Amino acid sequence: NELDVNSQQFVNYQISEKLMDSFFEGLRNMALENCYIASFTDDYSDGRMWHDYTNYEGIAIEYKNDESITLRDSEGNSSNHKFKKVAYENAQSFNFFSSIGKLPDAMITGIFANYDWGNDTHQIKENLKDNYWKWTEQTVLTKDSSWITQRESRLIISNFMEGYSTTQSRTFFYDFSELKSITFGPKTSNEK
Repeated sequence: NELDVNSQQFVNYQISEKLMDSFFEGLRNMALENCYIASFTDDYSDGRMWHDYTNYEGIAIEYKNDESITLRDSEGNSSNHKFKKVAYENAQSFNFFSSIGKLPDAMITGIFANYDWGNDTHQIKENLKDNYWKWTEQTVLTKDSSWITQRESRLIISNFMEGYSTTQSRTFFYDFSELKSITFGPKTSNEK
């Protein structure tokens, strides 16, 4: 039914709609961590990749190792990051309750307030977090099968497990010696 925009009923409808939007946004924020993903392919000469992502401009950097790369942070600390292969299949469903492991320890212990956390023989918190991380990783490493020609791998940086909350903490540097080749796109200008 149409509501009179000047009626109290319409005002109540707008308020309840905003509350529902806020509620679902809050659930999403609780359940999904911030992941930062860099995508890679093992075929830099694929014309579709140049078309879809670069308009034939820019560069393709080929690394010597296609399984991992050593990156330095802004403070000079080095760490090894693994490339993870994308699976091309049906998208994963979302289950809010399987993501509870993302919650801070205080929230998990509050939800199960009567549990003896001092004697956690079942290792509930650790299992929740392990299962959540596996679920998150599977979610970001699955694409529809129509993209299979991309042969993509991803480098995943996560706030939740690894603590990369600031832009500076997510800025990495690699050694030039890690490179195997640099390929320029056919439309890359001389200035770039």
